[in-house]
Amino acid sequence: MTFSELILKRRSVRQYTGETIPMDKIRSILEAGLRAPNACNAQLWHFYVLLGPDRIGGLIPDVCRQEWIRKTAFVVVITENASPLAERFGEEKAVLFTAEDAGAAAENMALTAAEMGYASCFVGAFDADKCREYVKAGAEEKPVLLLPVGVPAADVPLRDRREFSESVTFLGELSDASEKTEADEEELFRMEHRYLPKAVFDDLGLPGASFNNINLEKTRFTDINLKSGYFGGMTFERSYFAGVDLKETTFENADFSGAHFRNADFTDAVFENCEGRE
Repeated sequence: MTFSELILKRRSVRQYTGETIPMDKIRSILEAGLRAPNACNAQLWHFYVLLGPDRIGGLIPDVCRQEWIRKTAFVVVITENASPLAERFGEEKAVLFTAEDAGAAAENMALTAAEMGYASCFVGAFDADKCREYVKAGAEEKPVLLLPVGVPAADVPLRDRREFSESVTFLGELSDASEKTEADEEELFRMEHRYLPKAVFDDLGLPGASFNNINLEKTRFTDINLKSGYFGGMTFERSYFAGVDLKETTFENADFSGAHFRNADFTDAVFENCEGRE
């Protein structure tokens, strides 16, 4: 399932079977929530997880009136403590930021649950003060959102959304750089006649790149994929290669004197006009 498919799979479900969910799955869902973006990475949230029919049913009717949550497997009460952010940004911004944090965490959990085949539904209609008392949250903690999660009892059809143009307004225009064609992209980066001693190249994607007249003396190559590459007339004197994939690679007139290869895969590699010396 792609991420785009997962987004469409998530539904707001209000019918559940009452079946339980394994604790390892519950933990994975909660951990996804804890990885959500949040203001200043302050992580001012706390997740109170209600398990079992008695604990979940205790929310009704004082905290909320959604009878259907009785048959969910667990309910996450997300609280936020905005005080630390209020000191820096003011009360109004702090409340806004923590509400955004709670929404991001809930969406991460909802998507993770959907990926596992479970369902959820955001609940915002509840008594925050009574909820705080029920979960015994601290005085500074404000319950922001309830997220019931469970095994769905019915398939909920994908609901329509307003037309794209009704909800989205573009301001400004794309720059010329963003409108480059694929042909332009091929010439986007070019380096010639440069001397780069002790240069470091890390985590690069260079598919289809061309290297001509390159001096790689005393160079180290680690975890490099050079599959199906072609090397002609190159000097790798005293080079070091570790964890290199050289399947189906061709070396022609290459100087490897003093080179060191470790954990390298040369399956179907071709060496032409090469001389080995002690």
